Amino acid sequence: PAMARRWCVCLVVLCAGAAGSEGFEFPQSFEGLWQGSPDFTMLGRTSSVLTMALARAPNLDYLLEDNIYFDTDAAIGWQRFYVESTGSTAGALWYCGVARNISNAQEDAGSGYPELFRATTTPSPADKVVTFCTDSDNENMMKFAPFPNQCTGCGCANWTLSLSDDNASLTSSMIIGGVSRHLLVTFSRIGEAPTVDIDMPGHGSNFSCDFSDGGRDNAPIIGLPTSHVPSSPPRACPFLRQLRRPSKQQAYDQGSLEYDHCYWLSAAAEAKLEWTLDNSSSTTNPLLHLSFSASTSSASDYVALGFRPMSRASTTRPFRWLDSQGTGRHQEFGMEGADILLASAESGVGNYYAADFVGSPVSSSALNFTNSSIVFDGNRTTLRFTRPVISGTLHAKGLPDDVASILSPFSDLLWAVGEMTSTVVDADAGSHQEANSVTWVPGYHDGLRGVRPVDWLDPEIAMSPWRCSGSDAER
Repeated sequence: PAMARRWCVCLVVLCAGAAGSEGFEFPQSFEGLWQGSPDFTMLGRTSSVLTMALARAPNLDYLLEDNIYFDTDAAIGWQRFYVESTGSTAGALWYCGVARNISNAQEDAGSGYPELFRATTTPSPADKVVTFCTDSDNENMMKFAPFPNQCTGCGCANWTLSLSDDNASLTSSMIIGGVSRHLLVTFSRIGEAPTVDIDMPGHGSNFSCDFSDGGRDNAPIIGLPTSHVPSSPPRACPFLRQLRRPSKQQAYDQGSLEYDHCYWLSAAAEAKLEWTLDNSSSTTNPLLHLSFSASTSSASDYVALGFRPMSRASTTRPFRWLDSQGTGRHQEFGMEGADILLASAESGVGNYYAADFVGSPVSSSALNFTNSSIVFDGNRTTLRFTRPVISGTLHAKGLPDDVASILSPFSDLLWAVGEMTSTVVDADAGSHQEANSVTWVPGYHDGLRGVRPVDWLDPEIAMSPWRCSGSDAER
């Protein structure tokens, strides 16, 4: 897993300030302790807050660090970003992070490629915006990167920190592929920059992450507050109510409920995934019975699940050919390659395929499913259906079963909640559709979406912190 995630090593290179021998300095007002509730994360909207420290070390380099919480009381990961301030590689930004419970193993994002990123300019003391971008000319890094093919520079990934005029708030925005929101959070300043008391890494080719036992990057950041800050309801999804946070204290009773497995995907959306893998249905292509539900306020609100059997596979040997099939790691942070079931109580169940990195999916019949139902009870929308584990676009293209199966170790699951919009076809419009018929189009989901690697056979490895309790599963 460490090698598989080497694209995380150094996500970005500074694109806003003088670099190299001229040195790099953040405007001093950027330094501090910051806390906020993210509107967008990779996993989806969360009930947890994010606390980030930005501080200058005694060697004049910068350390940005945070612990990652997602609807949990214990950190599921941590991140340290090192920005070089002096020398020939001044402005280079390096990333050392650990992610747990979002994959089938702990993932250490270490440094395999020295001197990947360079600063091109440096901000002035009065600047309010600093942007970091990928060095897409580095072929070694791009082989493992989850960025669209043929992207360049900031069009692959950019991370922008924007300070308010009164220096009281800081917005952190990470955009992948020029269009996909990976992270968006507005922080409030809650304190002074903490003292950096760790041994900072070397520069350029002397840089390395330290994930050894007791190493600098092998433990969560100590002393960062985790308490919630006052926040307003989500701005872009007015149909959502104030939501409850699922309880995770009581063990899930598998024997008392209809499905064998039940996990929360997002507390903010009250998104719940349940399933049973029926191995007795077939020895080669068993059936998967699923239920996905979320908090909604009308019969036109939709819920959606997207399946991608190979989205986490690196498009190097032996999977170099995946790029030509619209799947693999270059699509991981977008939607491309997903076979999607999307449904609202008013529009019914729709079968779609995401052909683009971002954007509206197109109608498709590649994913076989049966026994589907969609119900809105006044508070939640619930989609239920059955699908074979081998099905969808890759299977329809004639690719091998081990590639087209969602039991693949490289599989992930997309989820989303949004609102359908309808258009009535006019009798005089010249359409091939029946006059006065209704066409339904899924609207933008905003931050109510996420991606999860799901091991349908052994989900506890990746999802144990979000297991339903007995009362949750009965909702």
